[in-house]
Amino acid sequence: MQKVINYLYLIYMFGVYPVITHNKYFDITITRYHAFLYGACAFIFLTAISAIVKLSMGEKLTPRFAWKKNPIGEPELWVLLFLLANFVSAIVTDDPREAMFGEQSRHMGVLIYFVFAVMILVMSGGFEVAEEIFLVFAASSAYAYIVAIFQHMEIDFMHYKDNIKKDLYNKFISTFGNINMFAGFLCVSIPIFLAMFIFSKKLYMRITAGVLITMGGMVIMISNSDSVYVGLAVATVVLLVLAIKEGYVGHFMFGYSFLALGNLFLTLINTYAHTRYDKKRGGLALALNRIDVAVLFVVFMALATVVVYLLRKVYGDKIAKINKKAIIIAVIVCAALFGIAFFIYGAFIRGSSLFKLNYKWGSYRGYIWTKMVELFRDASPINKIFGHGNESVRTLMNTYYYTEMISVTHMAYDNAHCELLQYLICNGIFGLVAYVGMIVTSIAYIWKNANGKPVAYMSLVAIIGYLGQSLLSLNQPISTPFLFLFIGLGLGYATIQKKAIETEAK
Repeated sequence: MQKVINYLYLIYMFGVYPVITHNKYFDITITRYHAFLYGACAFIFLTAISAIVKLSMGEKLTPRFAWKKNPIGEPELWVLLFLLANFVSAIVTDDPREAMFGEQSRHMGVLIYFVFAVMILVMSGGFEVAEEIFLVFAASSAYAYIVAIFQHMEIDFMHYKDNIKKDLYNKFISTFGNINMFAGFLCVSIPIFLAMFIFSKKLYMRITAGVLITMGGMVIMISNSDSVYVGLAVATVVLLVLAIKEGYVGHFMFGYSFLALGNLFLTLINTYAHTRYDKKRGGLALALNRIDVAVLFVVFMALATVVVYLLRKVYGDKIAKINKKAIIIAVIVCAALFGIAFFIYGAFIRGSSLFKLNYKWGSYRGYIWTKMVELFRDASPINKIFGHGNESVRTLMNTYYYTEMISVTHMAYDNAHCELLQYLICNGIFGLVAYVGMIVTSIAYIWKNANGKPVAYMSLVAIIGYLGQSLLSLNQPISTPFLFLFIGLGLGYATIQKKAIETEAK
Protein backbone atom coordinates (compact mmCIF):
# COMPACT_ATOMS: atom_id res chain seq x y z
CA MET A 1 0.00 0.00 0.00
CA GLN A 2 2.77 2.43 0.92
CA LYS A 3 4.66 1.70 -2.29
CA VAL A 4 1.58 2.65 -4.30
CA ILE A 5 1.27 5.90 -2.33
CA ASN A 6 4.97 6.64 -2.91
CA TYR A 7 4.67 6.13 -6.65
CA LEU A 8 1.50 8.21 -6.91
CA TYR A 9 3.14 11.09 -5.06
CA LEU A 10 6.26 11.03 -7.23
CA ILE A 11 4.18 10.77 -10.40
CA TYR A 12 2.40 13.92 -9.25
CA MET A 13 5.54 15.82 -8.20
CA PHE A 14 7.67 14.61 -11.12
CA GLY A 15 5.07 14.69 -13.88
CA VAL A 16 2.34 17.20 -13.00
CA TYR A 17 3.84 19.76 -10.65
CA PRO A 18 6.64 20.99 -13.00
CA VAL A 19 4.19 21.88 -15.77
CA ILE A 20 1.00 22.88 -13.97
CA THR A 21 -0.26 26.44 -14.59
CA HIS A 22 -3.55 28.27 -14.19
CA ASN A 23 -3.37 31.74 -15.75
CA LYS A 24 -0.04 31.19 -17.52
CA TYR A 25 2.72 33.21 -15.83
CA PHE A 26 0.44 35.73 -14.17
CA ASP A 27 -0.43 33.63 -11.11
CA ILE A 28 2.21 30.89 -11.34
CA THR A 29 3.57 31.49 -7.82
CA ILE A 30 0.26 31.00 -6.02
CA THR A 31 -0.70 28.17 -8.40
CA ARG A 32 2.44 26.17 -7.66
CA TYR A 33 2.12 27.00 -3.96
CA HIS A 34 -1.33 25.44 -3.79
CA ALA A 35 -0.28 22.59 -6.09
CA PHE A 36 2.54 21.60 -3.78
CA LEU A 37 0.54 21.98 -0.57
CA TYR A 38 -2.38 19.92 -1.84
CA GLY A 39 -0.14 17.19 -3.24
CA ALA A 40 2.12 16.96 -0.19
CA CYS A 41 -0.78 17.02 2.27
CA ALA A 42 -2.53 14.27 0.32
CA PHE A 43 0.66 12.19 0.44
CA ILE A 44 1.05 12.75 4.19
CA PHE A 45 -2.61 11.91 4.83
CA LEU A 46 -2.48 8.70 2.77
CA THR A 47 0.76 7.68 4.46
CA ALA A 48 -0.92 8.15 7.85
CA ILE A 49 -3.78 5.89 6.70
CA SER A 50 -1.23 3.34 5.53
CA ALA A 51 0.48 3.45 8.94
CA ILE A 52 -2.85 2.92 10.73
CA VAL A 53 -3.61 -0.08 8.51
CA LYS A 54 -0.15 -1.46 9.21
CA LEU A 55 -0.62 -1.09 12.96
CA SER A 56 -4.06 -2.67 12.81
CA MET A 57 -2.49 -5.74 11.19
CA GLY A 58 -0.10 -6.12 14.11
CA GLU A 59 2.96 -4.80 12.32
CA LYS A 60 5.40 -2.35 13.88
CA LEU A 61 6.41 1.08 12.62
CA THR A 62 10.19 1.50 12.58
CA PRO A 63 11.29 5.13 12.15
CA ARG A 64 14.77 5.66 10.70
CA PHE A 65 16.19 7.71 13.51
CA ALA A 66 16.70 6.93 17.17
CA TRP A 67 17.41 9.68 19.65
CA LYS A 68 20.84 8.66 20.78
CA LYS A 69 22.99 10.39 23.39
CA ASN A 70 24.56 12.45 20.60
CA PRO A 71 21.94 12.94 17.86
CA ILE A 72 23.79 15.83 16.20
CA GLY A 73 24.33 13.79 13.04
CA GLU A 74 20.63 12.98 12.64
CA PRO A 75 19.06 14.93 9.73
CA GLU A 76 15.64 14.73 11.42
CA LEU A 77 16.96 16.68 14.40
CA TRP A 78 18.02 19.53 12.15
CA VAL A 79 14.74 19.39 10.23
CA LEU A 80 12.88 19.87 13.52
CA LEU A 81 15.25 22.64 14.62
CA PHE A 82 14.75 24.44 11.30
CA LEU A 83 10.99 24.13 11.68
CA LEU A 84 11.25 25.43 15.26
CA ALA A 85 13.28 28.39 14.00
CA ASN A 86 10.48 29.24 11.57
CA PHE A 87 7.87 29.17 14.35
CA VAL A 88 9.99 31.23 16.76
CA SER A 89 10.71 33.86 14.10
CA ALA A 90 6.94 34.11 13.53
CA ILE A 91 6.45 34.79 17.24
CA VAL A 92 9.01 37.60 17.47
CA THR A 93 7.98 39.32 14.21
CA ASP A 94 5.78 42.39 13.99
CA ASP A 95 3.69 40.75 11.24
CA PRO A 96 2.84 37.18 12.33
CA ARG A 97 0.28 36.64 9.56
CA GLU A 98 2.82 37.43 6.84
CA ALA A 99 5.34 35.19 8.58
CA MET A 100 2.83 32.34 8.66
CA PHE A 101 1.56 32.61 5.08
CA GLY A 102 3.72 35.11 3.14
CA GLU A 103 0.69 36.33 1.23
CA GLN A 104 2.24 39.70 0.32
CA SER A 105 5.44 38.16 -1.01
CA ARG A 106 6.19 34.67 -2.33
CA HIS A 107 4.10 32.54 0.06
CA MET A 108 7.18 31.05 1.74
CA GLY A 109 5.69 31.34 5.20
CA VAL A 110 5.82 28.97 8.14
CA LEU A 111 2.98 26.91 6.69
CA ILE A 112 4.90 25.67 3.67
CA TYR A 113 7.99 24.95 5.79
CA PHE A 114 5.83 22.96 8.17
CA VAL A 115 4.65 20.83 5.24
CA PHE A 116 8.26 20.54 3.99
CA ALA A 117 9.36 19.26 7.41
CA VAL A 118 6.53 16.76 7.82
CA MET A 119 7.08 15.48 4.28
CA ILE A 120 10.78 14.89 4.97
CA LEU A 121 10.09 13.16 8.29
CA VAL A 122 7.51 10.89 6.67
CA MET A 123 9.74 10.03 3.70
CA SER A 124 12.95 9.56 5.67
CA GLY A 125 11.60 6.49 7.48
CA GLY A 126 11.93 4.52 4.26
CA PHE A 127 10.95 5.42 0.71
CA GLU A 128 11.18 2.54 -1.74
CA VAL A 129 10.86 3.24 -5.46
CA ALA A 130 12.44 1.97 -8.67
CA GLU A 131 14.64 4.26 -10.75
CA GLU A 132 12.14 4.04 -13.61
CA ILE A 133 9.99 6.60 -11.78
CA PHE A 134 12.48 9.20 -13.03
CA LEU A 135 11.19 8.56 -16.56
CA VAL A 136 8.14 10.57 -15.47
CA PHE A 137 10.47 13.39 -14.44
CA ALA A 138 12.20 13.04 -17.81
CA ALA A 139 8.89 13.47 -19.63
CA SER A 140 7.91 16.68 -17.82
CA SER A 141 11.47 18.03 -18.10
CA ALA A 142 11.49 17.33 -21.84
CA TYR A 143 8.28 19.31 -22.20
CA ALA A 144 9.70 22.22 -20.17
CA TYR A 145 12.91 22.18 -22.22
CA ILE A 146 11.03 22.04 -25.55
CA VAL A 147 8.82 24.99 -24.57
CA ALA A 148 11.93 27.00 -23.67
CA ILE A 149 13.74 26.11 -26.91
CA PHE A 150 10.78 27.09 -29.07
CA GLN A 151 10.22 30.30 -27.11
CA HIS A 152 13.87 31.10 -27.74
CA MET A 153 13.17 30.63 -31.45
CA GLU A 154 10.21 33.02 -31.04
CA ILE A 155 7.62 30.24 -31.30
CA ASP A 156 5.52 30.34 -28.13
CA PHE A 157 3.23 27.50 -29.20
CA MET A 158 1.54 27.28 -25.78
CA HIS A 159 1.01 31.07 -25.65
CA TYR A 160 2.53 31.36 -22.19
CA LYS A 161 3.87 34.84 -23.00
CA ASP A 162 0.64 36.33 -24.29
CA ASN A 163 0.07 39.80 -22.81
CA ILE A 164 3.50 39.96 -21.14
CA LYS A 165 4.83 43.54 -21.12
CA LYS A 166 7.54 44.21 -23.68
CA ASP A 167 10.18 45.18 -21.10
CA LEU A 168 9.51 41.95 -19.15
CA TYR A 169 9.07 39.62 -22.11
CA ASN A 170 12.52 38.01 -21.85
CA LYS A 171 12.27 37.61 -18.06
CA PHE A 172 9.80 34.71 -18.37
CA ILE A 173 10.36 31.29 -19.85
CA SER A 174 9.14 27.70 -20.13
CA THR A 175 6.69 26.40 -17.51
CA PHE A 176 8.48 28.09 -14.60
CA GLY A 177 7.82 31.77 -15.14
CA ASN A 178 10.80 33.89 -14.08
CA ILE A 179 14.15 32.90 -15.61
CA ASN A 180 15.68 32.41 -12.14
CA MET A 181 13.06 29.79 -11.30
CA PHE A 182 13.78 27.97 -14.56
CA ALA A 183 17.50 28.13 -13.79
CA GLY A 184 16.77 26.56 -10.41
CA PHE A 185 14.92 23.73 -12.10
CA LEU A 186 17.81 23.17 -14.52
CA CYS A 187 20.23 22.87 -11.61
CA VAL A 188 18.03 20.08 -10.27
CA SER A 189 17.05 18.31 -13.48
CA ILE A 190 20.29 18.35 -15.50
CA PRO A 191 22.39 16.85 -12.66
CA ILE A 192 19.70 14.20 -12.21
CA PHE A 193 19.94 13.14 -15.86
CA LEU A 194 23.73 13.21 -15.74
CA ALA A 195 23.62 10.93 -12.68
CA MET A 196 21.10 8.70 -14.45
CA PHE A 197 23.40 8.39 -17.46
CA ILE A 198 26.53 7.79 -15.38
CA PHE A 199 25.23 5.31 -12.81
CA SER A 200 22.23 3.49 -14.29
CA LYS A 201 22.96 0.01 -15.60
CA LYS A 202 19.81 -0.02 -17.78
CA LEU A 203 20.34 0.93 -21.40
CA TYR A 204 16.92 2.53 -21.92
CA MET A 205 17.47 4.73 -18.86
CA ARG A 206 20.84 5.86 -20.19
CA ILE A 207 19.44 6.54 -23.67
CA THR A 208 16.66 8.64 -22.15
CA ALA A 209 19.19 10.48 -20.00
CA GLY A 210 21.42 11.15 -23.02
CA VAL A 211 18.55 12.78 -24.90
CA LEU A 212 17.58 14.92 -21.90
CA ILE A 213 21.20 15.94 -21.25
CA THR A 214 21.51 17.11 -24.86
CA MET A 215 18.33 19.15 -24.52
CA GLY A 216 19.60 20.43 -21.19
CA GLY A 217 22.79 21.61 -22.88
CA MET A 218 20.61 23.71 -25.17
CA VAL A 219 18.53 25.39 -22.47
CA ILE A 220 21.37 26.37 -20.15
CA MET A 221 22.11 29.52 -22.15
CA ILE A 222 18.43 30.06 -22.84
CA SER A 223 17.76 30.35 -19.10
CA ASN A 224 19.85 33.54 -19.19
CA SER A 225 20.67 33.34 -15.49
CA ASP A 226 24.11 33.38 -13.84
CA SER A 227 22.93 31.06 -11.09
CA VAL A 228 22.65 28.08 -13.45
CA TYR A 229 26.42 27.99 -14.00
CA VAL A 230 27.13 28.02 -10.27
CA GLY A 231 24.69 25.18 -9.58
CA LEU A 232 25.95 23.02 -12.44
CA ALA A 233 29.60 23.66 -11.54
CA VAL A 234 29.08 22.43 -7.97
CA ALA A 235 27.08 19.42 -9.18
CA THR A 236 29.80 18.61 -11.74
CA VAL A 237 32.50 18.36 -9.06
CA VAL A 238 30.31 16.05 -6.98
CA LEU A 239 29.39 13.91 -10.00
CA LEU A 240 33.08 13.54 -10.90
CA VAL A 241 33.93 12.47 -7.35
CA LEU A 242 31.09 9.93 -7.37
CA ALA A 243 32.15 8.67 -10.82
CA ILE A 244 35.70 8.11 -9.56
CA LYS A 245 34.37 6.42 -6.43
CA GLU A 246 32.19 4.00 -8.43
CA GLY A 247 34.57 3.57 -11.38
CA TYR A 248 32.44 5.34 -14.00
CA VAL A 249 34.75 8.15 -15.16
CA GLY A 250 34.19 7.11 -18.78
CA HIS A 251 30.43 7.43 -18.33
CA PHE A 252 30.99 10.85 -16.76
CA MET A 253 32.95 12.08 -19.79
CA PHE A 254 30.42 10.55 -22.19
CA GLY A 255 27.54 12.25 -20.37
CA TYR A 256 29.17 15.65 -20.54
CA SER A 257 29.78 15.09 -24.25
CA PHE A 258 26.00 15.20 -24.69
CA LEU A 259 25.90 18.43 -22.69
CA ALA A 260 28.53 19.93 -25.00
CA LEU A 261 26.60 18.70 -28.04
CA GLY A 262 23.45 20.46 -26.82
CA ASN A 263 25.40 23.67 -26.36
CA LEU A 264 26.69 23.38 -29.94
CA PHE A 265 23.14 22.89 -31.27
CA LEU A 266 21.97 26.07 -29.55
CA THR A 267 25.00 28.01 -30.76
CA LEU A 268 24.17 27.01 -34.34
CA ILE A 269 20.57 28.12 -33.81
CA ASN A 270 21.72 31.46 -32.40
CA THR A 271 24.11 31.95 -35.32
CA TYR A 272 21.96 30.91 -38.25
CA ALA A 273 18.31 31.05 -37.13
CA HIS A 274 18.41 34.77 -36.29
CA THR A 275 16.91 34.49 -32.84
CA ARG A 276 16.88 37.49 -30.53
CA TYR A 277 19.39 35.87 -28.18
CA ASP A 278 20.12 38.25 -25.32
CA LYS A 279 23.86 39.08 -25.55
CA LYS A 280 23.89 41.45 -22.60
CA ARG A 281 25.82 38.90 -20.60
CA GLY A 282 29.55 38.22 -20.82
CA GLY A 283 31.96 35.67 -19.46
CA LEU A 284 31.11 32.01 -19.83
CA ALA A 285 27.70 32.52 -21.47
CA LEU A 286 29.20 34.71 -24.19
CA ALA A 287 32.11 32.29 -24.71
CA LEU A 288 29.82 29.28 -25.05
CA ASN A 289 27.79 31.11 -27.71
CA ARG A 290 30.75 31.07 -30.12
CA ILE A 291 30.78 28.25 -32.66
CA ASP A 292 34.53 27.72 -32.40
CA VAL A 293 34.37 27.42 -28.60
CA ALA A 294 31.28 25.19 -28.78
CA VAL A 295 32.98 22.87 -31.30
CA LEU A 296 36.13 22.79 -29.17
CA PHE A 297 34.03 21.83 -26.13
CA VAL A 298 32.47 18.92 -28.04
CA VAL A 299 35.81 17.73 -29.43
CA PHE A 300 37.50 17.94 -26.03
CA MET A 301 34.78 15.95 -24.27
CA ALA A 302 34.68 13.35 -27.07
CA LEU A 303 38.46 12.89 -26.98
CA ALA A 304 38.45 12.72 -23.17
CA THR A 305 35.79 10.02 -23.35
CA VAL A 306 37.79 7.95 -25.86
CA VAL A 307 41.02 8.33 -23.87
CA VAL A 308 39.37 7.23 -20.61
CA TYR A 309 37.80 4.15 -22.20
CA LEU A 310 41.08 3.22 -23.93
CA LEU A 311 43.04 3.59 -20.69
CA ARG A 312 40.53 1.43 -18.89
CA LYS A 313 40.70 -1.23 -21.60
CA VAL A 314 44.50 -1.32 -21.69
CA TYR A 315 45.28 -0.74 -17.99
CA GLY A 316 42.04 -1.95 -16.41
CA ASP A 317 43.65 -4.08 -13.69
CA LYS A 318 46.20 -1.43 -12.73
CA ILE A 319 43.57 1.31 -12.69
CA ALA A 320 41.40 -0.80 -10.39
CA LYS A 321 44.24 -0.88 -7.85
CA ILE A 322 44.70 2.90 -7.78
CA ASN A 323 43.82 4.56 -4.48
CA LYS A 324 40.48 6.18 -5.31
CA LYS A 325 40.42 8.24 -2.13
CA ALA A 326 43.70 9.88 -3.12
CA ILE A 327 42.32 10.68 -6.58
CA ILE A 328 39.14 12.13 -5.09
CA ILE A 329 41.16 14.33 -2.74
CA ALA A 330 43.29 15.43 -5.68
CA VAL A 331 40.17 16.31 -7.71
CA ILE A 332 38.72 18.36 -4.84
CA VAL A 333 42.03 20.16 -4.31
CA CYS A 334 42.36 20.86 -8.04
CA ALA A 335 38.80 22.19 -8.18
CA ALA A 336 39.54 24.50 -5.24
CA LEU A 337 42.82 25.69 -6.78
CA PHE A 338 41.08 26.27 -10.11
CA GLY A 339 38.44 28.37 -8.35
CA ILE A 340 41.11 30.42 -6.59
CA ALA A 341 43.10 30.87 -9.80
CA PHE A 342 39.95 31.86 -11.68
CA PHE A 343 39.20 34.48 -9.05
CA ILE A 344 42.76 35.87 -9.05
CA TYR A 345 42.85 36.01 -12.85
CA GLY A 346 39.46 37.65 -13.16
CA ALA A 347 39.77 40.06 -10.27
CA PHE A 348 43.41 41.15 -10.39
CA ILE A 349 44.68 40.40 -13.90
CA ARG A 350 41.67 41.04 -16.10
CA GLY A 351 39.97 43.36 -13.64
CA SER A 352 36.61 41.89 -14.64
CA SER A 353 33.48 43.55 -13.30
CA LEU A 354 32.32 40.05 -12.33
CA PHE A 355 34.58 40.29 -9.29
CA LYS A 356 33.76 43.85 -8.29
CA LEU A 357 30.97 43.72 -5.73
CA ASN A 358 29.24 47.06 -6.15
CA TYR A 359 25.57 47.98 -6.16
CA LYS A 360 25.12 46.98 -9.83
CA TRP A 361 26.86 43.62 -9.47
CA GLY A 362 24.76 40.62 -10.50
CA SER A 363 21.73 42.60 -11.71
CA TYR A 364 21.75 44.62 -8.46
CA ARG A 365 22.36 41.64 -6.22
CA GLY A 366 25.29 43.64 -4.90
CA TYR A 367 22.86 46.26 -3.66
CA ILE A 368 20.36 43.94 -2.02
CA TRP A 369 23.12 41.85 -0.40
CA THR A 370 24.71 44.99 1.03
CA LYS A 371 21.37 46.02 2.52
CA MET A 372 20.81 42.55 3.97
CA VAL A 373 24.15 42.78 5.78
CA GLU A 374 23.23 46.23 7.05
CA LEU A 375 19.84 45.01 8.25
CA PHE A 376 21.46 42.18 10.16
CA ARG A 377 24.10 44.52 11.60
CA ASP A 378 21.48 46.96 12.85
CA ALA A 379 19.01 44.36 14.13
CA SER A 380 18.23 43.90 17.81
CA PRO A 381 19.87 40.91 19.58
CA ILE A 382 16.63 38.91 19.49
CA ASN A 383 16.22 39.57 15.74
CA LYS A 384 19.84 38.61 15.12
CA ILE A 385 19.22 35.27 16.80
CA PHE A 386 15.67 34.51 15.63
CA GLY A 387 15.18 36.78 12.62
CA HIS A 388 12.41 39.12 11.60
CA GLY A 389 9.95 36.44 10.42
CA ASN A 390 9.42 34.70 7.11
CA GLU A 391 8.93 36.96 4.08
CA SER A 392 9.96 40.04 6.10
CA VAL A 393 12.46 41.34 3.51
CA ARG A 394 9.78 43.32 1.67
CA THR A 395 8.66 45.13 4.82
CA LEU A 396 12.22 45.79 5.99
CA MET A 397 13.36 47.15 2.63
CA ASN A 398 10.28 49.36 2.27
CA THR A 399 10.68 50.66 5.82
CA TYR A 400 14.39 51.50 5.79
CA TYR A 401 15.53 51.76 2.17
CA TYR A 402 12.53 52.36 -0.10
CA THR A 403 13.57 55.69 -1.60
CA GLU A 404 17.18 54.61 -2.07
CA MET A 405 16.13 51.19 -3.43
CA ILE A 406 13.93 52.71 -6.12
CA SER A 407 16.55 55.31 -6.97
CA VAL A 408 19.34 52.74 -7.36
CA THR A 409 17.59 49.66 -8.77
CA HIS A 410 14.32 51.12 -10.14
CA MET A 411 12.39 48.27 -8.54
CA ALA A 412 11.19 47.02 -5.14
CA TYR A 413 12.85 43.93 -3.68
CA ASP A 414 11.03 41.37 -1.54
CA ASN A 415 13.82 38.77 -1.37
CA ALA A 416 17.55 38.72 -0.63
CA HIS A 417 18.33 36.80 -3.87
CA CYS A 418 20.65 34.58 -1.82
CA GLU A 419 18.89 31.93 0.23
CA LEU A 420 21.49 31.90 2.98
CA LEU A 421 21.06 35.65 3.49
CA GLN A 422 17.29 35.22 3.25
CA TYR A 423 17.25 32.69 6.09
CA LEU A 424 19.68 34.82 8.13
CA ILE A 425 17.38 37.85 7.94
CA CYS A 426 14.09 35.98 8.24
CA ASN A 427 15.02 33.22 10.71
CA GLY A 428 18.19 34.59 12.30
CA ILE A 429 21.40 32.82 13.22
CA PHE A 430 19.37 29.98 14.76
CA GLY A 431 17.44 29.40 11.54
CA LEU A 432 20.48 29.63 9.27
CA VAL A 433 22.50 27.19 11.40
CA ALA A 434 19.55 24.76 11.50
CA TYR A 435 19.10 25.01 7.72
CA VAL A 436 22.79 24.35 7.04
CA GLY A 437 22.77 21.51 9.59
CA MET A 438 19.78 19.91 7.84
CA ILE A 439 21.52 20.11 4.46
CA VAL A 440 24.92 18.87 5.64
CA THR A 441 23.60 15.91 7.65
CA SER A 442 21.21 14.91 4.85
CA ILE A 443 23.97 14.95 2.23
CA ALA A 444 26.29 13.01 4.56
CA TYR A 445 23.66 10.34 5.29
CA ILE A 446 22.69 9.85 1.62
CA TRP A 447 26.36 9.72 0.57
CA LYS A 448 27.21 7.16 3.25
CA ASN A 449 24.27 4.85 2.56
CA ALA A 450 23.76 5.26 -1.20
CA ASN A 451 25.04 1.73 -1.86
CA GLY A 452 25.91 2.78 -5.42
CA LYS A 453 22.23 3.09 -6.37
CA PRO A 454 21.25 5.59 -9.10
CA VAL A 455 18.18 6.87 -7.20
CA ALA A 456 20.34 7.86 -4.21
CA TYR A 457 22.90 9.60 -6.41
CA MET A 458 20.23 11.37 -8.46
CA SER A 459 18.68 12.69 -5.26
CA LEU A 460 22.08 13.73 -3.92
CA VAL A 461 23.15 15.78 -6.95
CA ALA A 462 19.68 17.34 -7.21
CA ILE A 463 20.13 18.69 -3.68
CA ILE A 464 23.66 19.92 -4.38
CA GLY A 465 22.77 21.48 -7.73
CA TYR A 466 19.91 23.38 -6.14
CA LEU A 467 22.12 24.58 -3.29
CA GLY A 468 24.73 25.92 -5.71
CA GLN A 469 22.28 28.10 -7.60
CA SER A 470 20.51 29.16 -4.39
CA LEU A 471 23.53 31.28 -3.49
CA LEU A 472 22.42 33.66 -6.24
CA SER A 473 18.71 32.96 -6.31
CA LEU A 474 15.58 33.07 -4.15
CA ASN A 475 13.29 30.68 -2.32
CA GLN A 476 9.80 30.37 -3.76
CA PRO A 477 7.14 27.66 -4.26
CA ILE A 478 8.01 27.05 -7.92
CA SER A 479 11.39 25.28 -7.74
CA THR A 480 12.30 25.30 -4.01
CA PRO A 481 9.96 22.37 -3.16
CA PHE A 482 12.27 20.14 -5.21
CA LEU A 483 15.07 20.71 -2.68
CA PHE A 484 12.96 19.40 0.19
CA LEU A 485 11.41 16.65 -1.95
CA PHE A 486 14.83 15.25 -2.85
CA ILE A 487 16.05 15.56 0.73
CA GLY A 488 13.12 13.39 1.78
CA LEU A 489 13.47 11.00 -1.15
CA GLY A 490 17.23 10.71 -0.69
CA LEU A 491 16.99 10.04 3.05
CA GLY A 492 14.16 7.55 2.65
CA TYR A 493 15.82 5.66 -0.20
CA ALA A 494 19.19 5.61 1.59
CA THR A 495 17.41 4.20 4.63
CA ILE A 496 16.11 1.30 2.53
CA GLN A 497 19.65 0.66 1.27
CA LYS A 498 21.08 0.80 4.80
CA LYS A 499 18.56 -1.74 6.03
CA ALA A 500 19.29 -4.00 3.05
CA ILE A 501 23.04 -3.90 3.79
CA GLU A 502 22.46 -4.61 7.48
CA THR A 503 20.18 -7.55 6.61
CA GLU A 504 22.79 -9.01 4.26
CA ALA A 505 25.46 -8.62 6.95
CA LYS A 506 23.35 -10.65 9.40
